[in-house]
Order: sequence, then structure tokens, then C-alpha cells
Amino acid sequence: MDRNTLKLFVVSLLAVGLAGFLESCSKQERSAPAFELKLKDRSDARAVIAWTNLSKAVNGYCTYILYLDGSELAHELTDTVFEMTGLHGSTAYDCQVVAQQAGQTLAQASLQFSTFTNYPPNPFNIFADSVTSSSLSMHWLVTEPENRPLHYDIYLNGKLLLEAYPASELKLTELSPDIHYVVRVEAVDDQNNRTAAVLPFATLAKEGALLLQKRMTYDGDERTYVLYLPSYQSSSMPLLMFFHGAGGYAWKSMQDSPFKALAEQEHFMVVFPQATIWDQPDIPSWNVSAYNPVDDVGFAEAMLQQLTDSYPINPGRVYACGMSSGGFMTYALAFSMGEKLAAIAPVAGFPTAYDMINHPPQSPLPLLHIHGTSDSTVPYLPEVTSTIAYFVGKNFCDTDPVVSEMPNTHPEDGSSVIVYTFNSPYYHKPVVLYKIDGGGHSWPGAVYDPYTNKDIMAEWEIWKFFRQFSR
Repeated sequence: MDRNTLKLFVVSLLAVGLAGFLESCSKQERSAPAFELKLKDRSDARAVIAWTNLSKAVNGYCTYILYLDGSELAHELTDTVFEMTGLHGSTAYDCQVVAQQAGQTLAQASLQFSTFTNYPPNPFNIFADSVTSSSLSMHWLVTEPENRPLHYDIYLNGKLLLEAYPASELKLTELSPDIHYVVRVEAVDDQNNRTAAVLPFATLAKEGALLLQKRMTYDGDERTYVLYLPSYQSSSMPLLMFFHGAGGYAWKSMQDSPFKALAEQEHFMVVFPQATIWDQPDIPSWNVSAYNPVDDVGFAEAMLQQLTDSYPINPGRVYACGMSSGGFMTYALAFSMGEKLAAIAPVAGFPTAYDMINHPPQSPLPLLHIHGTSDSTVPYLPEVTSTIAYFVGKNFCDTDPVVSEMPNTHPEDGSSVIVYTFNSPYYHKPVVLYKIDGGGHSWPGAVYDPYTNKDIMAEWEIWKFFRQFSR
């Protein structure tokens, strides 16, 4: 073989060898298994990771080694999911998994993640569904920011009643009648973080009476009201609607309201609707303006319809009263649905000028108005004078009132009560003004208000007026 032929032969061998080597490398690259590491779940103290199962890809048995921040956390793993616990909240971690077969590394993958902040359960409220003389039914809804499991510790008047209670509703029984209680529910997560809510309530005095907190959807929003059903019920019951003042809550107002005792004595139903928060933060109040999207008048009408559909209410004996913002609301109902009311009794509230001009009542309506002359929140003058004159005219009342004074049994309260009665000889729809001389922005007779007039109890004066009238 000459030199040129030998040279050509050697070059050919090198070319063949190089081609084989490249093909071998290509096969190895194509057969290298894909290996991924993923975060499936995490909280403030745990993380769950998962990775690709290589056993099928390499046609053999694989094990895995797990490293966390460079330190071996577990080895000889055969599952492809691992839960890491005991982590620190709001901390960044570097996780690595190495796949092995017969001591040889097949693949590896890394993952960086951060745990959540160690948040407690979100704030929540307890909703009372019903109260009797011996029981309370309630429920609550708690959201957990990291979806951790929750249980509940429940206290009654400071004493642990139930520990690690699993459900979010409960009925307490064997309570004593006419007693004030406080329920405390603590939502507890798996890290022992706690968030608590409390519910004050009073059991009813009479067996057979029932207090319900009802819910309804109106205008796309959930609205609520509290209904008291006396122990004695007939086939045709009067209904008294009370609208709380700004910042008030129907459930709290109903707990100590003398209207309940009056309802038992006089055999009528009482409903306390709940206003929404639309004007000021954290202050529920009634909207009496047509320019605000909250339709409280429509809600009151829908509530009344729901009540008359569900209970034996006499539609000719439906009454409305309220304090402050609730007094404004009472007047708004008189102008918008006065044909469904038998009488009204606003306290420290007025009708809007818009209603008085554009929406006069469709028929005369008996009116009892109670107002303090020293009211700095809703001033007595000039609105009281103009409001009384307006209804005196609409009801065709005598323009000269009968004036009387209530006994000043509590001179220490700094006020007295003068009553102006404008009789209505034609329609028998009188207008009565209780002028609290020296009285402020308050509900007369309120037990927990040391500055209010104590000569009268507004609840009794209102019902004494209401019970005279029906449509």
C-alpha cells in the first residue's frame, strides 16, 4: 500500500469513528430523562413539593434525595411527593431533588419558594339565628388566609363550653330565661393562631316567644332584620317596625328593647330592620335620598311583604317608628308607602323637603312626633314647626292644639314633656307633638342614657298612640 492510499485509509477510519462518537452522544442527549420539581402547596409552616417520576423513563427503580438550603432533608425516597413541615413563616427556601439509580445520579432539579406570613384566621362575626327562653341557635363563617384547617373553642360567659368543636354552627340549650349571656367563639388553626368573636344576647322572658334574625336578598345585597314573635299569637297580629339610629345595630337594639315586653303584654309583633353602611365608615344609617343607590325604602317594603306572606300580620295595623336616622326613615316610608301604614312615630327626625313638595302622603296618617328642644344633632327649630304644620294641614286637624304637661317625675334630668295634640275631627288622624323641653338628641326613657328625659318611656307612649288606629 503506497503512502497516499494509507493516508486515505486512516482518514476514512477517523471519519467513521467520529461519526459513531457523535451519534452516540446524540442518543445519550435524546435519552436523558426530563426532570422537573414543582411546588404543590404551602403555608407559613409547611410546603408540599412534587417531582417527575423517572422510574418509567429509565426502565428501572429510582430513589430520590431531598436537600433544603444545601442540607440533606431526606434520602432513599421512593414517592414523588414530599411534605416539609416545621418551616418558618415569611422565609425564602432553596430546595433540590436528586434522582439516583444504583448509586448513580440520573438527574436533578431545583426550586426556590417562600413561605407565607404566619397569619391568624380572618376576623369574623357570629350570627344569631334564633333565641328562645332557653336556647340560642347561631352560626359563623371564618375564612383562613392560608386555607389551614380550623376548629373552634366556645365559651359561655367566660367559661369553656366546647373545645376543638369542628362545625361552624351550634345550638345552645338548657339556658335560663331572661338572662344576659355572652358567647365567645375562638377560631384556632393548626399553628394555634386564634381569632375571636363575641355575641351578647339575652334569653327571652316568656316560654313560647321567639326572636329570629332573618335574611333576605334585596337589590342584589343581603339584608337582615330581627323579628320578635310574642308567646301569644292570634290569626291577625299588629306589626310594629322600629328603625334604629345612625350607628345602630338591629340585633343589639332588640336585646334590651322594652318593645319586647310590650309586645308580650299587648300581643303584637316587632321587627327591627338593619341599615347598611353607605355614608360613613362603620356607621350603618338609613338612606332617605333618591340620589343614593341604596334603596332602603324598597327594602322596607320588600321586608314587609315577606313578613305578611309568612306570618299572621294584620295588614291594616302596621306601624312605623324610629330614632334619628330611623326617624328620617319613618317619614320617608310615610311619603312612599303611607297607604300601607296605620300610624307613624318618628323621634328626632324630619321628612325631607323634596318629599314634602313632590311626594305628599296619599292619605292622612296619624303622627306622633317626639323631639328635644336642645337637640344639637337634629335641631328642633325650625323643622319641627314646619313639619307639624304640614301634617296638621294634610290631616285637616284643628290648628289650635290641646296642650298638656306630663308629670315632671325626674326633675334631675333637666327636661320636661309638653304635649301638643292637634285633633282631626274629620279624618280622625290626629297630629301629636311631644316637646321635650330641655331634652337633647336622645330616646326618652332609655335606661342606659343618663342624659335623656326619664319622665316618659317612649316605647309605651308610641304604642299607646299606635293602638288607637287601623287602616
